[in-house]
Order: sequence, then structure tokens, then C-alpha cells
Amino acid sequence: MSNTVLTAIFTNYSSTQWQRDVMGWQTQAGVAGISQQPPTSLQAYAGSGVLQYQQDLGGSIADGDAGIWCCWNNGSQRFGIKLWAGMQVIGMGDRPYWYHMNDSSLDNSNINWVQLSDPSDNYTWPSSLGFKITAVPTSSHSSLSVTVTIQDA
Repeated sequence: MSNTVLTAIFTNYSSTQWQRDVMGWQTQAGVAGISQQPPTSLQAYAGSGVLQYQQDLGGSIADGDAGIWCCWNNGSQRFGIKLWAGMQVIGMGDRPYWYHMNDSSLDNSNINWVQLSDPSDNYTWPSSLGFKITAVPTSSHSSLSVTVTIQDA
């Protein structure tokens, strides 16, 4: 059964407030599926937010291409993730995959996304960001959830 769900969960345990940077989604024409959007900032010590997309385009027949992305900045650096699900028809097709990024080009939509070789691989951003930022995915055939945690280094 096709039922694409993409979820990006962000939790900030660091002492720094993070501002939402570039965020967006792309879906099949005529399909709306964004069920949650994160706040404009992740408060220090306990801020959290979720960006979620759920699609059931053709019931159990098909789900179309869909992607969500969200970046955060601390005023000098930014990081983010992008989740993407390709077309699935009658449960056939590739499972969703995800990308990561980091740079210092705040609010710039020209992003160099880097895809992970396996969508179930964890990722830790470089320590040069000055924070310990980790992403832990939960991957299945038609859904992908990535939990990102920000902590002081």
C-alpha cells in the first residue's frame, strides 16, 4: 500500500537560538500534503519543530514525487536536511532518501545538498559548526523520518 510520509524533526538542546532559514516543499501538481510546519525559531535549551508531508494520492494505487527541506541558522552558519520520495505505484519504487547541507550563505536558496549513500545512515555535521548536530533516520519503503538534535559542543 502506498502512503508516503516524510518527517523532519528538529530539537535544540543548545544554548543558542536557531532561526529558520530556507524551508520548502515540492509535490505533484494538485496535491497538498504538508501537515506540519516548524516555528520560525528553535528556542535555546528545548526548542523543537516538525516539518511533515503526508500523501495518499491514489489510495493504495500510487504516490507521486514529493520533497521537503528545512535549514536553520545561528546568525553565521546554517545546516539543514532535505527528504525526497520518488513515485511509487502499487508499492513499487525506491524508498525515500535524504540529503544534508551546511554553509555560511544565510537565507540563500542556492544549496549544495549532499545525498547519503543509504537513507538509513546516521549523520553528524562537522564540528567546525561549533555545535554537536546529529541526524538519526528511520527509513521504510514508503516513509522516512529524520530526527535532528542540536547540542552545545
